[in-house]
Amino acid sequence: MSRVAAANGFRSFVPLVENPANAPLMRLRKTPHVLGVGDPVDIPPLEAREVDRPSDQRHRFHAVIPELVLRVKHVTWAGESVPLPTRALGDGKPLDVTPAGAGTFVVPVAPLLDRVLLVAGADELLLRVGFMQPVETLAGARERLNNLGYEAGEKDNPADLQLRSAVEEFQCDQRLAVDGKIGPDTRARLFKTHGC
Repeated sequence: MSRVAAANGFRSFVPLVENPANAPLMRLRKTPHVLGVGDPVDIPPLEAREVDRPSDQRHRFHAVIPELVLRVKHVTWAGESVPLPTRALGDGKPLDVTPAGAGTFVVPVAPLLDRVLLVAGADELLLRVGFMQPVETLAGARERLNNLGYEAGEKDNPADLQLRSAVEEFQCDQRLAVDGKIGPDTRARLFKTHGC
């Protein structure tokens, strides 16, 4: 929603989220940070606001704009923390990296940011920002499996062997019924494990 808001001249996603016409979408998605392909977003008109103040004095205005951050938890398969990145680049420009405990760190991002490159020694990790599908979609489940290291591939076909194998591995690791299908229990655990 931040990307949609910025592309339409808003400084924050809040006016779009608070728009009553978007209430059904917000109930469906439960977060303004994940939209599906084809999700209808009603864009309200931009409002110009004027405030009368004496011109012979200084005035301070305060705008509350929610900060957007990319929260990353980088651990090994054994659950051990991976060293924090020493550098982060957002679309080629330096970004701050702030530790947030146990292999987790946050990186502030801009609404229209596309890619974040994390560098830790000789290791590099490239992340796309703002393109994850909702977990309710097959693409969203597959993307989360890939992010968690299950190598689910790039095909959105429930019969794809690579995807089914990744689902089975995830189900086994999470002590769920292993059937290779992304049912309600698997989807809920995937959402919880991935963090969104």
